[in-house]
Order: sequence, then structure tokens, then C-alpha cells
Amino acid sequence: MAKYQSKNVTVLRDAKQGDAGFVAGSDQILIKLEDGSQKVVSRRDVVES
Repeated sequence: MAKYQSKNVTVLRDAKQGDAGFVAGSDQILIKLEDGSQKVVSRRDVVES
């Protein structure tokens, strides 16, 4: 299980051009939050537990 800001999340895939919040040249991933929404975040901000 992965955690982002102490909340359980699911890692969907690497972020890519066209994803909301994507920044070119950054190491980012697309995650799914508990409420079902998706968010692009820095890979280092997600902790595998």
C-alpha cells in the first residue's frame, strides 16, 4: 500500500504530458486518492508502506 500525506493511495502510472499538473522534466506519478480522484504528484512524496 502506498501513502501520500498520510493517506492511502493507489499508484496508477508514471505521469505524462497532458495530465493535469504535469511538469516536464520532473519525476512524477499519477495516483488515485481514497475519494476516487486522481492527482499528479512527485514520486518522492509517495511512500510505500
